[in-house]
Amino acid sequence: MSQQCAPLPLNSQSLEDLETANLRNQIKSQQKLVTAIERRVGRSLTSIQTHLTQLNQLLHDSSEWQINIASMAAELHQLGDLLADATLLQKIEAGKVSVQLEILDLRLLLDCVSRHLLAPKDQTPRLICKFPAVLPFIIADRDLIEEVLADLLGRSLKYSDPDSMIILDVACCESQVVISITAQRFVALGERDYAPEIALCCKRVEVQNGEVTCQMGLDGSTQVTIKLAIADSRSTCS
Repeated sequence: MSQQCAPLPLNSQSLEDLETANLRNQIKSQQKLVTAIERRVGRSLTSIQTHLTQLNQLLHDSSEWQINIASMAAELHQLGDLLADATLLQKIEAGKVSVQLEILDLRLLLDCVSRHLLAPKDQTPRLICKFPAVLPFIIADRDLIEEVLADLLGRSLKYSDPDSMIILDVACCESQVVISITAQRFVALGERDYAPEIALCCKRVEVQNGEVTCQMGLDGSTQVTIKLAIADSRSTCS
């Protein structure tokens, strides 16, 4: 009579240690993010208070009033964007955002997010697209990846100097497609706290089994790179 092989019991202590380590890493990431958001909110509130004080002191100077009103409105807009990003990030972390992976035509996706930027009304185009003649299909969530690309392109155009160019580049690396956006800035001039924006961008890509990296160039520009799975490993960029 042959003896059946019984499955080896899992080491519960090892699993518990692994889960504990993962939780600690998540907590550290959350603490860094919260600290960054607190700094950003604090600076915005201080700036808004400064503009309010100046408004009270410049009751008879309409031109200065307009300048301070515009500056305060910009601060409130940025603060609203920050809070919206933080809220969405928490929803993703809690699994409240559904992810529907599907096979997408990368060419159509990139055309969708870049078409209006290549021919803006009453403006000189600032976006340069470097695409291979043939692009593969990818596996991603259509809404999430469109949001990520549109957000990054929008930020780069908004915060970079008006005469600077934005480069949208695509290449293939083995079983992944690599989408890179290079710009002078993705946040306001003088603002080097990327934590909330990059954390949200990373999380929206990670839930699609993708990767995000961010690095500074020697010329001071910033490049955000997104890697996503190619639907058919036999297809490549050409």
